[in-house]
Amino acid sequence: MREAYIILLAFASVLGIITIGVISPYIEPPVIKLSNVDTNMVNHIVHVRGVIVEMRKFRNGVNILIEEEGFRREAVYFGNLSGREGMCVDVIGDVTSEGGEIKIRARRANTFVC
Repeated sequence: MREAYIILLAFASVLGIITIGVISPYIEPPVIKLSNVDTNMVNHIVHVRGVIVEMRKFRNGVNILIEEEGFRREAVYFGNLSGREGMCVDVIGDVTSEGGEIKIRARRANTFVC
């Protein structure tokens, strides 16, 4: 009886880990204010929204200057991004510190009309 109980617990644990692995790509962090992205958030994943103030394309992607309520942050997205200045952007990415400047290395970025 004890062995059956241990096997059941082990099976439930493995099933839980597999479930987390399957659904984790679809779970998004909550949207936070751009002004809350600071040095304390380095190496964390954030979800921010704002208006595109400036876009500079480069060979492998685009630098996006995002503004929300007068606060600005730069996001770097390695990929194609259809959009233009004045549109809104939804970014999920890792907070980095490069040369003392806080940036967001976007994993995902989507533009939409505000």
